[in-house]
Amino acid sequence: MTGIAATMTADGRPPEESLLTAMSEAISSRGNTTRGRYVVGDVGMVEVGDTSGAKEVRPVVHGSGAVYLVADAWLKRPDSPETDPSEAGDDRATSDQYRIARQFETADSRFAQTLQGMYGVVLHDQENRRLAVARDRFGVKPLYYTESIHGFAAASCPCALVRQRGGAPVLRDAARDELLQLQFTTGRETIFDHIYRVLPGETLVVSRGRVVERERVQSLPDGEPRTWSEGDALQELDGLLKQSVEDHLAGSAHDDLLLSGGVDSAVLLALLKERGGRDIRTFTIEVETKDAHREAVIAEDLAKKAGARHQTFHVGEQDFWTLLPKIVSAVEDPVADYAMLPLWGLAKAISGETSAVLTGDGADELFAGYGRYRSAVRPWWQGGRAMRHRGILDGTGILRRQPTGWRDGIVGAESNAAAVLGRTPLQVAQAVDVADWLPNDVLIKVDKCFIGHGIEPRMPFLDRRIADFAYMLGDDLKVRGRKGKYLLRLWLERHSTGLSAFRAKRGLSIPVGRWVGGRASELIPLITNQPGIREACNTDAIQKLFTARGRHVASAQWLLLFYALWHQIHILGTKPDGDVFAVLAEKT
Repeated sequence: MTGIAATMTADGRPPEESLLTAMSEAISSRGNTTRGRYVVGDVGMVEVGDTSGAKEVRPVVHGSGAVYLVADAWLKRPDSPETDPSEAGDDRATSDQYRIARQFETADSRFAQTLQGMYGVVLHDQENRRLAVARDRFGVKPLYYTESIHGFAAASCPCALVRQRGGAPVLRDAARDELLQLQFTTGRETIFDHIYRVLPGETLVVSRGRVVERERVQSLPDGEPRTWSEGDALQELDGLLKQSVEDHLAGSAHDDLLLSGGVDSAVLLALLKERGGRDIRTFTIEVETKDAHREAVIAEDLAKKAGARHQTFHVGEQDFWTLLPKIVSAVEDPVADYAMLPLWGLAKAISGETSAVLTGDGADELFAGYGRYRSAVRPWWQGGRAMRHRGILDGTGILRRQPTGWRDGIVGAESNAAAVLGRTPLQVAQAVDVADWLPNDVLIKVDKCFIGHGIEPRMPFLDRRIADFAYMLGDDLKVRGRKGKYLLRLWLERHSTGLSAFRAKRGLSIPVGRWVGGRASELIPLITNQPGIREACNTDAIQKLFTARGRHVASAQWLLLFYALWHQIHILGTKPDGDVFAVLAEKT
């Protein structure tokens, strides 16, 4: 895991040292043991990383010939060595950075088309005086950029680019409205004015401080679903899963897995058990609450039957109030997903025990696990409805003005997905989630919770071969009756794990509504007086909302609490020191 940043000036002058220092400090949450800096002509690059245990601080800016790069990357190991015989004995010659540089020398701006893995990378082609900036096809690794009269800059974190824009973050109202209705934001534009996401699978070419070329590898394949027999599909899936797990464990000291009581992580556990050879370590988080569904008990039982060394950790209401400011501080690109609490608690608990863990992320999107997919493909007279058709704050009277464009990004993704000939309505729904929900909610959430604790999450289901196979399955192998992920469940049922593959997963219970409602009298004045809330919301309606009850009400309460904290920390500059109440009470 690594933090990277780079800049190219528009006037050809060397970048200011103070700017590079500020960028290096801004990305330090992604690793702070080693630091590298590279300046040649109009280009400057910085990189931070964690190499705890190393006997010496190694150079972290690698190069081959006239190509230099900074990269946050994990790539699939090649089937055969790629090194030049003249470089034998140089361990950098087998590094991911070296392999990326060699691929750039071979394929130029199309170098990312054959890369398999997760990466954010900036290369400096000295000979042609240009940068190439690339991000992996699903957006596992975050990467942002900005352009101005001063030039171009890219970084792992949006805050590293604020200095390039003049030193103070500027909020985009349209993105704020989108966040307050969806819990995440969509597309290229972020919530910060003139700070953009490098899209998943995208490569930018930059010359004289301006983007002059764009290439993009699509996340999902085109065309009609492929017809498989159930038996042939299971056999193909089995081989793909085993190879992906093998690939994703390369370089790991342990077989470590985040284990829930659900299908996705149970599949990975079964694969680890069948693989053999090393001890399996599994980690589960449980929310301490009287009405917990105890998925942790199921996870513990699965681990025991697999012979894994298992640990269950706990978070509760007090953790919610004390950890939330730090969690919100980590998500500069805001994601108002309260599943961050258990993820952060788990990452904090296992920090120092492991450097890389397998996770089941991506399986729901690729194998059609979400219930909203089944709803989206039904006709309206059978209860079908578009995904995210209703905003979280709709009907609450909270917003000062009713936002009219908050769903534009989703509509655009729906239109783009449906324009591909041969796709079924189910594939369209999946493609919409892969375009925005996956990179701009799920993967940000996982990245920020684990990378900040020195742990790299690895996601075997987001292997390119598995993704292509799963997405192109016929609808009947994804959804059968009221169950999604049919083929994955069938695979699990045929591999003895002790889990009923077709049971309904109840999920992790997080009683945010009860916690927030129990301290509403303290929260109401703090939230209503927060400047970001006052700017966007009718404060008179907040008191009514925070004294009401109900599932939708709880979601709205959580969203306002999150946004108040996010604005306080990322726009007003309040330090995330202390609990929720101390941070919101801080005068700025």
